[in-house]
Amino acid sequence: MARRELLTDDERGRLFGIPEGESELIRHYTLSPAEFDLAADRRGSRNRLGFAVQLCLLRYPGFGLRAGDAVPDALLTYLAHQGAPWAFLH
Repeated sequence: MARRELLTDDERGRLFGIPEGESELIRHYTLSPAEFDLAADRRGSRNRLGFAVQLCLLRYPGFGLRAGDAVPDALLTYLAHQGAPWAFLH
């Protein structure tokens, strides 16, 4: 029996995709002071940034990265700029 798809690829992308527009990044991925503290406890700037990415993705769209998934540059840049005072990129 053929498997029936509930969503098209386009619908799935709009529903579960990582937003890249400035207003969506601000709305979904602005870190709270408590989240900064959680990420700051990680060793190394890459781990802090990676932790922040996974934390934000768990918040929206509700699941972390899967193997082989790429993080949009807009999200990385937005998170890195938020963390500049405590050196995400240093």
